[in-house]
Amino acid sequence: MKVIILIVSMALLVTIAATEPQVSLENNIDRPGMNYKSYFPSSADPQVCATDCANDPNCKAFTYVKPGFRGPNSQPECWLKNGVPNPVSQEYCISGVKATATPASPANPTPSSASGINLENNIDRPGMSYKSYFPSSADPQVCATDCANDPNCKAFTYVKPGFRGPNSQPECWLKNGVPEPVSQEYCVSGVKATSDSIRSAYSGPSINDMYSSVPGLVLHLWNNMNQPDPQLDSTRQDLIFLDGGDLGAPRDCGYYWWMVPDQDVNPIAWSAQLPPGLVLGLRHSSNQENDGRITVGGQNVVHGSNTYGGLVKQNGGDIGGSEGEGYYWYETYNLNFQNWDDAEKYLPKGTVMGLKHYPNQRDKKVYWRGQEYDPVECFVNPQAFPSPPTFAPKNGGDQGASSGLGYYWFEKITGPDYFQPGSAKVNTICGHAD
Repeated sequence: MKVIILIVSMALLVTIAATEPQVSLENNIDRPGMNYKSYFPSSADPQVCATDCANDPNCKAFTYVKPGFRGPNSQPECWLKNGVPNPVSQEYCISGVKATATPASPANPTPSSASGINLENNIDRPGMSYKSYFPSSADPQVCATDCANDPNCKAFTYVKPGFRGPNSQPECWLKNGVPEPVSQEYCVSGVKATSDSIRSAYSGPSINDMYSSVPGLVLHLWNNMNQPDPQLDSTRQDLIFLDGGDLGAPRDCGYYWWMVPDQDVNPIAWSAQLPPGLVLGLRHSSNQENDGRITVGGQNVVHGSNTYGGLVKQNGGDIGGSEGEGYYWYETYNLNFQNWDDAEKYLPKGTVMGLKHYPNQRDKKVYWRGQEYDPVECFVNPQAFPSPPTFAPKNGGDQGASSGLGYYWFEKITGPDYFQPGSAKVNTICGHAD
């Protein structure tokens, strides 16, 4: 009897497995982009991600990130994808594609008489977004018409209501390029029928606009106790001047910087188009606790998730503070970025990259053009450790720390300049002879 039951049970298991979508594992492979969900799995096992993908009708592929990739104590991660991105070699990743998932081309497009743009039913075109918003009605024609009337728009994707949850609103995503189509039942897309609509990458002014409007981008960071006031005035009225201070320092003494204002956009769309290491939404958990201006995609990094739309949360602390108190920020994370020439040309002068606290983040490094860089090494010994192209190392220290400890980072020394020589921004004398 036990043998019969065992045989029946195994037969049932085989039948169930045969009817579920199969997801094979691709060792040492990353499939960057097209993410719609990320989380920490219950165990350090890529099969957890594979099973979750197999059981989620929205999932077409996944990438599992091994523990330790983002630092000695970092957790494993699952990234579920609603398309099938191209594979790239990455030893810290394991990916997989659902057997039923294939990148789809739009079939039987429906003409849009209102806009002249053909609607592609059940098609997403992920990436290259420069604007997102909730349309006035649950009608993809609204997005199509807006795209037709916007000279910057080359394509769009409409997301149906209910995609992000039972009560989620419809969304319009306008794009200044034409991304590849992927099958997605919750989306309707369209491509403007213009002579240059077939381009699939940013070029010219569109790139400049993208890099100059990165939500929460930090510019010209300095500590007025240890570094001279840059004496700059912003030529852009939208930039936000911020004072984060430094625990243990006198009033008005500590860290200052400018920040590009946040936008109501999901970072999944734009973070994959940016190089790694950019510092976004820098905030001191105590000194700036109630500053509602400091967000990235609507998120306060102190209380936000550890990973958010391709961004990674960082906590450098502040010597003299309690555990968990100090500076937090989101950092772009895209090791498969390739458009280095554009980044070096169009990222604004003063862009802060690779921020770290030494010794609180001793092993943290940043990747640029396929190489690892440590701002501590580059600052202490620039001859032996040159900085990434177009960047210079900086050291602002930390009140109460020994000499050589505190915050280090890279600052961009070329690119579009949104500042001009001006007066000192902070009049308080804090120990540095300007």
